[in-house]
Amino acid sequence: MPLGTDIKIAAMLRNSAGLLLLLSLSACLFAETPNPKTLADASAIAIQHSALTAPGSHPFHLKMTVHDAFDRNSDRHAEIEEVWVSPTQWKRVITAPNLNHVTVVDTAGRHVESTGDYMPIWIKEFITAIDDPIPAAFRDNQQLHLKQLTSPSGELSNPCASLSLGFSNSPAAPAGICFYNNYLLHEINYPGYVMEFNEFAPFGDKDVPRLFISQAHGLLFIGRINLLERPSKKDTVVAPPGAQAIDPLGSTMVGTDTAKRLAKGSISVDWPPVPSGQTSGNILFYLSLDNTGQVREIQALDSDNPRLVDAARDQLLKMKWAPAGVKGTPIQVTTLLQLPFETKIDPTALSKMPDGSISENEAKVHLMTQVVPKYPPQARAQHVEGSVYLSAQIDEKGAIEKLGVIDSASSLLTDSAMEAVRQWKYKPYLFNGVPQKVSTVITVHYNIVGY
Repeated sequence: MPLGTDIKIAAMLRNSAGLLLLLSLSACLFAETPNPKTLADASAIAIQHSALTAPGSHPFHLKMTVHDAFDRNSDRHAEIEEVWVSPTQWKRVITAPNLNHVTVVDTAGRHVESTGDYMPIWIKEFITAIDDPIPAAFRDNQQLHLKQLTSPSGELSNPCASLSLGFSNSPAAPAGICFYNNYLLHEINYPGYVMEFNEFAPFGDKDVPRLFISQAHGLLFIGRINLLERPSKKDTVVAPPGAQAIDPLGSTMVGTDTAKRLAKGSISVDWPPVPSGQTSGNILFYLSLDNTGQVREIQALDSDNPRLVDAARDQLLKMKWAPAGVKGTPIQVTTLLQLPFETKIDPTALSKMPDGSISENEAKVHLMTQVVPKYPPQARAQHVEGSVYLSAQIDEKGAIEKLGVIDSASSLLTDSAMEAVRQWKYKPYLFNGVPQKVSTVITVHYNIVGY
């Protein structure tokens, strides 16, 4: 490939609307290194060494808390408790505002008892991260090899893979996955499931992540495992009285053709003019409908002009849909919906380009200047170690514009991490050749031996 030729990398790049963008990079700045592992090989290693429900795994009792990192006072928080004995014997309890959901699986089948009218995507993301962290579309891919990129500062990225996933009667959706260098799972981006895995610690013969971060669609959620132990005799797996076999909040993926049949009327959008960008193309959406047929969440996965995403979302939320059902029981459904657009350029149009959101691994590839944090003397004297997790907004010139604390092993480490990261410099992110603001997660590790 000639120097200066643009390459497009779709892996793990999302904007605040949930849009997966294509990032145009200069090939002369990012050297691509093939990795001998196939996606299936790396997935098998990650599952064997860290997945709690992998074949042959020991029983466990787990408790996780999940909260909105940007607003601790919001109603977006939940507790997840799970007792797992085997794939055919387990119990999960989800408690959140206006939601209490109990699922039991035993030799007689599945039993569900639920109060509440909707299971939000962000809760389902953390359930997936616990029980099925790597979907089959990744696990079964023997053809695709992992790749690593070298940043302008010479740092080699974690091994990653990007791919397009096809679903029944639906357009292909972009997806990506990254592993740590020991092939434990680091990040995954999949329709309806975006997660970063951190703070691995031993549990039996496995290394299990204890901190989970979901950053996408303008939201940032933190999940932390507060308890992970062997089940005791009191941790029984018993179906609650009055439980039913069909889960009304269990989400089923349906094809685009089915979704169109559920729509009450035509699925059409009145496209507004835009000040710049493409005037024709497509936008790919991921929709979640509750068991009454109401659209509750919309995520844009890909777009030929991101300025049109908000207008389309607003109109899709107002559309009416018939509820889907199984054996007469209404259920939640998700679907992929691709909408073609035709619009025109109007320099006075008010639509704006949404800020981007990228994965931590993608940010590392673009890091040009990295100031190493100083180990705080008080923390060193007290042998305080651990990680500080920061949310950062990078401006169009690659400088840190905003910085906030997501989580920290100790307050003694936080100020040092923020002082150093504020001085970091990145290669600007481009969309269609235009520099763009992006947000990301930055992890700063403190280990006395390493300093």
